[in-house]
Amino acid sequence: GLRRVEVADLDAGTLGRLLRFLYTGGVEDGADPIDSPVGRWYYGSRFYEVRQSGGALVFYETTEENGLIEGELQQTGRLVWFAKLSNGATIRLSLRYMQMWGDYLSPDSDEVNKTVAVSPDAGVRVAERWGCLLRAADKYCIQGLVSCCEEEMQERLSVHNAATMLGIANEMGSQGLKDVALNFITQNEERVRAVQETPAFDALDRELVAEVSEAFFHPLGRRRRGEPEREFPDGQDWPRLPNAQLRRACSERGLPTGGGREGLAGRLLASEAEV
Repeated sequence: GLRRVEVADLDAGTLGRLLRFLYTGGVEDGADPIDSPVGRWYYGSRFYEVRQSGGALVFYETTEENGLIEGELQQTGRLVWFAKLSNGATIRLSLRYMQMWGDYLSPDSDEVNKTVAVSPDAGVRVAERWGCLLRAADKYCIQGLVSCCEEEMQERLSVHNAATMLGIANEMGSQGLKDVALNFITQNEERVRAVQETPAFDALDRELVAEVSEAFFHPLGRRRRGEPEREFPDGQDWPRLPNAQLRRACSERGLPTGGGREGLAGRLLASEAEV
């Protein structure tokens, strides 16, 4: 008969996606774990909120025209909900690829007002779910799935989840994903400030926060005109250099930039020994 197989260190969703990759070579697009409209959803300068209340889903939004409007959402399809609102309007919500698509119909108009909203919490949940799969792929040495996870995570980078992804990349030693996240975060001062205001940024360790600052002032992979090929050529007394300079030296050699001085200097010394 059938035998039940359990892997104690993997949740059911992660195990299912790992097995799907082993059998099919891919992870389905619908694997992003946003299957509920609960949360705060932002579109432009406005937002609405869906709350769980006594087993029901309730839509809330405060507008200048109507004040607070609300209505109980009924599920009408897979990832689709509909509500009649307190101001006589109706709204249809559908979740598609980390976004909430809304069709709002006012009682005094035949024109549907369409919105596309995003949720900070949803973006973080996506990053964490892909991070779980990346850890599993790395633990069980499934390199194809490791690469798949890194690519999918890069495509899903946003201001809301960039710090989460950076932390995961640093933890896993995924230098390519880490560089992409650092470049994304440090694209400009406004982006840096926005990411710094997310809860996940506060959870980053001190060394990783220092790397963000270093990447902002010395962008990865860019060299000013007239500079030598390497800012830090071989033969340096690596253990005597500060961490910021060691990270830049590792970056220009394509080496991992995480960790403290001993680990950074050790990578550089090992790199020289291989030449």
